[in-house]
Amino acid sequence: MSDDFKEEGYPQRRELWITLGIVVLVMLIVLVGLMAYSHLPRAGGNGSDALTALTPTPAQNNPVASIELNRSFSFSGVNLTVTRVGEAGSYSDDQKHQSNYVIRVYLDIQNPGESPVGIDYQALARLVLPNGTQIAPQLISVPPVILPGQKQTGYLDFPVNQQLDLSTLSLHLGKKAQVLFS
Repeated sequence: MSDDFKEEGYPQRRELWITLGIVVLVMLIVLVGLMAYSHLPRAGGNGSDALTALTPTPAQNNPVASIELNRSFSFSGVNLTVTRVGEAGSYSDDQKHQSNYVIRVYLDIQNPGESPVGIDYQALARLVLPNGTQIAPQLISVPPVILPGQKQTGYLDFPVNQQLDLSTLSLHLGKKAQVLFS
């Protein structure tokens, strides 16, 4: 009689443990899902999440001069606007400057077309000095691909060894597009 009791109780006990295991597993999955959901960015947010809130605004160290321009030109079907030009000893977000001064050219860029456009700023952008010397950018924050309908902002940093009159300079993009800073 004791053998019959053991054989009949064993399957019930095994089913109980399997059921408890499944319940615990489901509870763990729900808990992990809730934790993951609570750390995701909110839909329709205004972009002021923890990452953007902690991004510092670059500061000028030893500012020399600055001019507001708002001069527009087109290149490869993209509209570019030089909004401002500044000269400083350095900028807080530029860790690799190797010159006495940096000229920063601020750009607003918009692609009115229907396909992405790539611009190789390193190869095409040049700051042209009054004597004709051309300087390649040292730091580029402008994205190299401009998506259709998107507005992008950024800057190009050009290293110079002496203070310059900003109104005597110009930005060239390729051989045909240029903006005078005067």
